[in-house]
Amino acid sequence: MRKPWRLIAPADHALADAVQLVLRARQLPVLRDECGPLPALFAPDADPVPLHDAAALLAALPDMPGTALPLLGAMQSAQARLAAIDPAAFPADLDLTIYALRQELRALEPLAPKTAPESDAGLIMAPLLWRIGIYDLHFGLFLLSGLPGLTALRAQQRISPQIAGLLNAGAALGILQRPGRLTGATAPPTDWSRALGPEGREKSLLPKAQRRKDPSIGSGGHIR
Repeated sequence: MRKPWRLIAPADHALADAVQLVLRARQLPVLRDECGPLPALFAPDADPVPLHDAAALLAALPDMPGTALPLLGAMQSAQARLAAIDPAAFPADLDLTIYALRQELRALEPLAPKTAPESDAGLIMAPLLWRIGIYDLHFGLFLLSGLPGLTALRAQQRISPQIAGLLNAGAALGILQRPGRLTGATAPPTDWSRALGPEGREKSLLPKAQRRKDPSIGSGGHIR
């Protein structure tokens, strides 16, 4: 009997989901444990590989080509942006986070396999597309609008027993309980001031000597 692979990662860790799907596709036994100091993959009789080290992770996975590295990086970047989306946020803030996510999804669009939803590329993308599908279904965000390749891939993966066995309705409940805090990636801060102009920057009050009376709002005691 073959020794199982071990995954140490939270239940809602998107990259761990992708690794688990890839191992299952290779008919390899895998055990998953949420308790651990750092998300990592343990191959049988090998040192642990941290999930944040994409190059080492691909090297540890059997029969995984190094050409998958750009895809894995693009998926992690998109997942980081998805993690920042909070459907209950102020509309302007929500629009900005959606825009940032869609910029990352455009990089993934040409990488989406057209006829092989359970290929390595498809399985790597599956956890991200599944989470996007949850947000679209429950919050009406239309995150894949204008991205036909990713939309078609998500539709094909919905009917895949292999993917549905892991990414199911029970797992979706955990995602819906913490929108805006999806784990597996940390969204980098975005400076919107250059895109928004002066209105996007922090406001500051003029020095007192430069303030002037506004004649439209009353007495001389009113200044701005």
